[in-house]
Amino acid sequence: QYRCCCIIVGSVAFYQECKSEESLEALSTLVPPRCNVVRTNVLLNIMAEELVPGDIIRLHSGDRVPADARIIVCNNLTVDESSLTGETEPRDKNSDPLPDLTEDCDISSICNMVFMGTLICSGNATCIVVATALETEFGKTFKEMKDIEARRTPLQIKMDDLGKQLSIFSMGIIVCIGIIGMIRGKTFMSMFNIGVSLAVAAIPEGLPICVTVTLALGVMRMAKKNAIVKKLPAVEALGCANYICSDKTGTLTQNKMTVIAAYCPVMDDSVHLLSASGSGNAALSRTGSRSTSGGSRPLNNHGSDMLLYHNEPVDASKVPCLQMLFEAACLCNNACISPGPTPTSSITSNGQPTEAALLVAAHRLGVADKRPILKKLRETSFNSESKYMEAVFQMDAFSISAYSSSVKSVSSASITTMAATTTHSSSVNDEVRYLKGALEVILPMCVSCIGNVSGEVVPLTAAAAERVQQHSTEMASEGLRVLAVACGLYPGQLILCGVVGLMDPLRENVVEAVHRIIDSGAKVMMITGDAEATAVSIAKLAGIKSIDNGNKRTILSGKEIEELVRSGEDGLANVIEDVVICYRTSPRHKLSIVRALQKCGHVVAMTGDGVNDSPALKQAAIGVAMGLKGSDVAKEAADMVLLDDNFASIVAGIKEGRLLFANLKKSIAYTLAHLVPEMVPVLLWAFVGIPQPMAPLLALCVDLLTELVP
Repeated sequence: QYRCCCIIVGSVAFYQECKSEESLEALSTLVPPRCNVVRTNVLLNIMAEELVPGDIIRLHSGDRVPADARIIVCNNLTVDESSLTGETEPRDKNSDPLPDLTEDCDISSICNMVFMGTLICSGNATCIVVATALETEFGKTFKEMKDIEARRTPLQIKMDDLGKQLSIFSMGIIVCIGIIGMIRGKTFMSMFNIGVSLAVAAIPEGLPICVTVTLALGVMRMAKKNAIVKKLPAVEALGCANYICSDKTGTLTQNKMTVIAAYCPVMDDSVHLLSASGSGNAALSRTGSRSTSGGSRPLNNHGSDMLLYHNEPVDASKVPCLQMLFEAACLCNNACISPGPTPTSSITSNGQPTEAALLVAAHRLGVADKRPILKKLRETSFNSESKYMEAVFQMDAFSISAYSSSVKSVSSASITTMAATTTHSSSVNDEVRYLKGALEVILPMCVSCIGNVSGEVVPLTAAAAERVQQHSTEMASEGLRVLAVACGLYPGQLILCGVVGLMDPLRENVVEAVHRIIDSGAKVMMITGDAEATAVSIAKLAGIKSIDNGNKRTILSGKEIEELVRSGEDGLANVIEDVVICYRTSPRHKLSIVRALQKCGHVVAMTGDGVNDSPALKQAAIGVAMGLKGSDVAKEAADMVLLDDNFASIVAGIKEGRLLFANLKKSIAYTLAHLVPEMVPVLLWAFVGIPQPMAPLLALCVDLLTELVP
């Protein structure tokens, strides 16, 4: 009987967890096996494990960083730190010192270092190694994880309590029956046999089988909903969670930058892009709410997006100044896109997310990309110091003719006219430059702008510049990333084409999922590394309320979290229950948030994707890792992995967990029901004096039939 129980329970659990682990096998290692190092003025290619602090290493585009290192010299260096921090946007790096740096600063703010396991996206660098192995940021994370004890799920705690209660109850009754039987003249051996048989019968041998099979069925159902559960009790734990701490990027949002709004100096309001399908581009009004006017019909033949101007639909082909804006944005661009075979097909992109978003928006508005027919002469890459990108093209007679005939656009006509009437040398006239970047940098370079809807170029007045700044400020206050776009023949004498606002829009089912979680009695907390305006805007769109209620703080910054943690043991725990948004946070803040909520008695589910998220994932009652953009370390530390990185999958997990708990309660009630026909007759025999109802062997037989056969 017991061997059968052990075989069934062990086999089901082993099969399911092995199946989950196979789905999470690492596709690549985070640490490269070899690297380039300079020793005694000789460039060597050695094993990464042979590096020591003080070594000089050289890194190029496509390399993985073999150790934590300080940058000595770099050239247009950008690094993908998503494996470490979870942020997908590559970070610009430089060699400048950071005098205000503190020991507990966030690693994302350290721009003069590269960290082990991160990927060089572009540029090259020469660095000096400062930490290897366990002394790196990766190593610190591993040591931190080692110090965290594995937490038991609510189901495991309840099952342990149930076992203790059953043992105490059963042993108490058995002792009472034995004492009474001996008082009535029964022999010690006969009462011992009866006591042993009742003790065996009181143990629910079928309960482990019932619980394991029920959980395994739930895990299989979750796998069909793009969620791999690594540990069987994790499904029920998610159903018990009353706090869902979620990342913004890639979980609540699509992790895909999208053009939301655009403004040209001639306009008295911004143009908003609204997706006809309801997913993707969500238009924002000036108050940050969704714009609902306009219906759902496409207004051009190139996509399914519509333009809203004063909340009224407009045709992009009839707004030349807007076409000039996106033509210039396409030319000052290094990304590429691959449209689908039909207008409604998805568009795949390759390159920087922001640049790809500009190309996608231009394509959907019917604006052609002129890069294939123009010759690029040179380029100045965007960096944190200049804050703009510049692309210079050659405009010879053939290119101008092809450029003008391909699309009758205002931009080509304006540039051609300027080239024909300028008094500068012809060699300079052949060069046309396109810029995009921060408005505070681009605007001082501009002397003219698009003066009317037809695209006529006029001087840039102070009033027009003020209007551009006002609309840019409004976009930024709604959480949009604002880029200015300009073009012209000469540096410092550019034409301001306009500004565009981009953001990472919500996933399609997020609003409904958040409402369902709140209606179920749980609470959603959004944790992001973005600025406050972006965090509040996304939370408002998702339905996460952040209204200030008297003295209660509903929004916390990473800096405030640090101060509360330092203030005392319960500093953060005293305020965390009212918080729904945490911004400018680092992965280590997640661990503080989880511990504070657990100290308040909550069951916490935490999402994460970076290596530094791993301690928080392990500390939470249920750690949820992202399958698409999550690091392998985070997946290993988590209890569940979302294959589609979709927040709605968490809602499905909560529903499944609560359904499992209800089924388990019924199963446990049935399993324990066999105690009644076994215990009651014996109790009546002991206390009332009826004839002995069953022999010890009969009690074991009844126990076998009532538990194992069903």
